[in-house]
Amino acid sequence: MPRAKLISTRGRYLAAVIEVDQQIYHVFDEFSLDEVNNEEQHCFDFDWSIQCSDDENWDEIFKNNAEQKYGLVHLSGWTYHAFGQIVRVNPVVVDCQVLRVEDVVVSSDEQLVGEWIRFTICRLGCFSN
Repeated sequence: MPRAKLISTRGRYLAAVIEVDQQIYHVFDEFSLDEVNNEEQHCFDFDWSIQCSDDENWDEIFKNNAEQKYGLVHLSGWTYHAFGQIVRVNPVVVDCQVLRVEDVVVSSDEQLVGEWIRFTICRLGCFSN
């Protein structure tokens, strides 16, 4: 179960900054709904909530990770480019190292396993569990 350290939050459903594995992430705050202590530096167990962009086509997703990178690159707000490798199909699951994302694309073609892709997360959120 991943753990996050709260750096700051503007409150429920607003912008927050957390630290996970010594990396900073700007997220949509869904954890303030729970009994999480919202003091800076407080650590809590969490899960990601992810909303992917609908604006990218298949070619864009599959041609933009020739470097075979893992991880997230912050664009603005809680928007990120996510880099990772397809590890399963039906549903498609992409391993981005810090998180796994389902249904970036829809396919049952086993030949996609191992493919490197880049896609856009338009809203990276986190909630406590």
